Amino acid sequence: MTDSVTEEKSLYSDVGGWLCLDFVNTGSKYHSHSPVVDYIESYNDVVAWARQASLISAEQELLSGLPSRIKRARYLCATK
Repeated sequence: MTDSVTEEKSLYSDVGGWLCLDFVNTGSKYHSHSPVVDYIESYNDVVAWARQASLISAEQELLSGLPSRIKRARYLCATK
């Protein structure tokens, strides 16, 4: 039986000891010849990083997407 719960992508790492350094360190391979991988790819990733860093609560994370959902709902209602 497989687990249907998806594991959350871990974005926050307390490597720098300062939030600004921790945010900058959300990429990998800065000093190698391989391409840089940026783990924060979207606004939702920024919000998830902020929650994982305890800057916002889970409730605030959920509310962060509300304006875009309202805007989308208004657009859909206006086009019908």
